[in-house]
Formats: sequence, C-alpha cells, structure tokens
Amino acid sequence: MKTYKRIPQDDQYVTGKDYAARDFVASHTARIQKIARARIKDGTIDFVPTGKVRGVVQARIDFERWIADCPDANCSGAEMVELDEPVMFCLSCGNAANKGDYYEVEFPKAEARAQIYDELEQRPLLRPPNTNKIMRAERSRGALHPMLTRSWRPDEKVSDLKLQRQHAENTMKARKR
Repeated sequence: MKTYKRIPQDDQYVTGKDYAARDFVASHTARIQKIARARIKDGTIDFVPTGKVRGVVQARIDFERWIADCPDANCSGAEMVELDEPVMFCLSCGNAANKGDYYEVEFPKAEARAQIYDELEQRPLLRPPNTNKIMRAERSRGALHPMLTRSWRPDEKVSDLKLQRQHAENTMKARKR
C-alpha cells in the first residue's frame, strides 16, 4: 500500500481522521470497523472489513472533503478516506463485490495536491457561522456560483479548475453590468 507525504494544506480539508475524532475513535479504520459492526447487527451489510486490501479506487474532493466512490456498479455509496490510512470500505454495501476486503485509495501526489488546493482556495465560499471543520465543509456553498465549490475529480486537471472559476467570475461580472 502506498504512503503519502503530507503537506500543510492537507489539514484544511476534511478526511477520515476528522470523522474518527468526531466519533471518538482512534483512527479512520477503527471508525470503519465500528460502523461496519453496527451495520452487520442491523442487517444493512453482510461483511465487516477483512483487513486485506484488494483493488484500487481514486480519491476525490467533494465540498472540501476527501472521499472515494464505491466501485461496485450496484452501489452508489461514497466514503470518507484518509491520507495516513489509504483504504476505503463502503458502508453502504460492505464492499460486497470485494468480499469485505478494503480497496486501496490512490491520492494525487503531494505536488499535485498542492496545485489542486491552491486553485480550489481561490473559489470563495459562503460558510455557516460558528461550526466545526466538518460542518463548515458540508454546509459551504460557492459564493460566485452555488456549484463552484471546493471540489475536484481525478479526471480534472488544474487548468480545468481554473477555467471553471474564470467562467463563474466572468458570468458574475456580466450579470453586474
């Protein structure tokens, strides 16, 4: 499994570690285990994480949160992911297609993440007052355009993010005339 060099900007974005701290568990994988055991009991899923890692998924940023989409075509789940523990377990389907094995999560390298963050940080946000990091991310909306959030997909280049922002800025300027 890959390891990822952390950069200062990583701490500004929500990851599985933030959700683990919120839920009073020691780590991202401990949180997954805790939730999976509860879902097994209520019959929602059929597998708890085996501890094995098989297959790969790509991380993406969604409203300042690092997540990965479940690769199972029969599931539309997405879960929080963590740079320090780059594994994903879908709590919607229990990684049924992967027989309960974790998926390895691929993040962009540090240099690429820094470029992505730099461009996303130029997107102004409307933020709710007096909320924690997780709630700020979940409730923030784009100030230039509601859909111009701090989100990124692996198929997007930094130049794509820049064009999106420039388009929103030009649209807002045109509306003010």
